[in-house]
Amino acid sequence: MSIEINKLKKSIVELQNKLDKANTGKASAILVAKQDATKSQADKVVSNKRFDNLTAKSSKEISDLKRSAISLEKLIDKANAEKAAAILVSKQGATKGEEGVDKILSKEFTNREKEIMNLISLGFINYEISKKLNISEPTVKTHLRNIYSKSDIHDRANLAIRVLNSDKD
Repeated sequence: MSIEINKLKKSIVELQNKLDKANTGKASAILVAKQDATKSQADKVVSNKRFDNLTAKSSKEISDLKRSAISLEKLIDKANAEKAAAILVSKQGATKGEEGVDKILSKEFTNREKEIMNLISLGFINYEISKKLNISEPTVKTHLRNIYSKSDIHDRANLAIRVLNSDKD
């Protein structure tokens, strides 16, 4: 029986050693898990701070963009009002300019040349005339050359003055 008791004691010691190793492994695993949990918690805090910072920054940017949009809308409204006023003045002046063209210039000018003279007297540039009359800019220049060759006027400023002053006659 003493052999059996010795075997049992030896088995108990081996089992105790295995239990100690398991407990040590468990303690190490618990320590690593706690460290990981602490690191995860710290990462979460940092992440939350970053999110809060981004949210605050985004809110400020959104507010700034809204203010910019409102300012741009006001500028657009102002530009549209100025455009409407200019169109009104242009329409009022167009009637006077047409009368002036008819008064000072003989019938040797084409209707298109008369339209161009009228628009020049209103301050339009070649590009604007081309868009308004739906013709190319070189065509506008050709009409101007024809106007100059048919009259004693040789520049657009004098042409505009002549058209506007002829209305007063």
